[in-house]
Amino acid sequence: MASARRRLRDVSLTRRFAPKIEQAKSGRATCKMTGEKIDAGELRVGLPVFCRGQQVTAWQKAAHFSKALRFETAPDNRSKCKASKEKITKGEIRLCARVGTFAQLEANDELNKMFYNPMAIRPFWKAFHEATGVHPSSIEGAELLDEAYHKALLDANEDERYEEADC
Repeated sequence: MASARRRLRDVSLTRRFAPKIEQAKSGRATCKMTGEKIDAGELRVGLPVFCRGQQVTAWQKAAHFSKALRFETAPDNRSKCKASKEKITKGEIRLCARVGTFAQLEANDELNKMFYNPMAIRPFWKAFHEATGVHPSSIEGAELLDEAYHKALLDANEDERYEEADC
């Protein structure tokens, strides 16, 4: 029984810190990349960030979000997956999600970066792909992944179904 409770808690934490994709509920949010308003009903992606001591969501237009992503090889053992809280070991493939403007991304400025084990956020990948048509192979650094890895990212099973309410 305790292991079932722990698994539910772990799934809840994973969803809480994973990126989320949804239609904008109002027209008040601003895209962190472009500075433009995100219209009500427009598809947006949110990343959890900390601001003034509390967790908030940094919204980006879904059409621009893939430009803020990069697959890379972990250079050391110091990073953790934001969603699963598991250690990402040296040499392991990780996804770097960056929050910043287009100019900051182009200049490769030090940005607010989050690291994810791509497999820990498979439900998000599947939902993002279905909503936007963006395939992991179009993300910067995708040459690090083989075709089986690409397929596995998009094959979230029923236990891993993405639901906005769970984020």
